[in-house]
Amino acid sequence: MLTGLPNLAFCVGYINLSWTMRSDLTSRLVAKVLRRLVDSGASSVVPEFTGSGPTAPLMDMQSGYLQRGAHLMPRATDSYPWSFRQNFLVDSWSTNRADLDDGLVWTAPDRAEARA
Repeated sequence: MLTGLPNLAFCVGYINLSWTMRSDLTSRLVAKVLRRLVDSGASSVVPEFTGSGPTAPLMDMQSGYLQRGAHLMPRATDSYPWSFRQNFLVDSWSTNRADLDDGLVWTAPDRAEARA
């Protein structure tokens, strides 16, 4: 998910392993978020970065096209849940135990919207 954009998720795979290994983990986590969104009756969920640490490009690669577009791409930090690790075992463990309140802001529907 991207900070400031509600109800939007995107998938980025591993760059040193099979791309689909991470995309599978991502889809599981997005499904958990969507299930909670529906079950709780919330109208939106948006990630909120409250950290102050340094950020780095999401994919730390030296490819020319990534370097030229780095200023336009999402960024990551060293701390969970904002990190972009390349470790399937750690990612699998943390995805299965993800705290959906850590870094996510859930919004209840507006009363006028709920009546419509």
